[in-house]
Amino acid sequence: MSQTAKILLVDDDATVVDLVRETLEGWRYSIDTATNSQDAIARVKDGGYSMIILDLLLPDMNGFILAQEIKRIDPNLSDRILFISGI
Repeated sequence: MSQTAKILLVDDDATVVDLVRETLEGWRYSIDTATNSQDAIARVKDGGYSMIILDLLLPDMNGFILAQEIKRIDPNLSDRILFISGI
């Protein structure tokens, strides 16, 4: 059996989280979620993500700033961050 890619989805909108999670799990990806930057940072520090899907407008931090912090924590994710936004 092949290993499933593990993705961190960071978004504070429950509807977006549910839709993206259901879609990606249908493609057999393993999805973890975070609704704010502090939770996302803690999860990235735990490691093991193949990709980050990141909302630009989080309640506690701009997505671009969070992306810089993620890249500092795990340089392997530098080119594996996909930004999303409802604006």
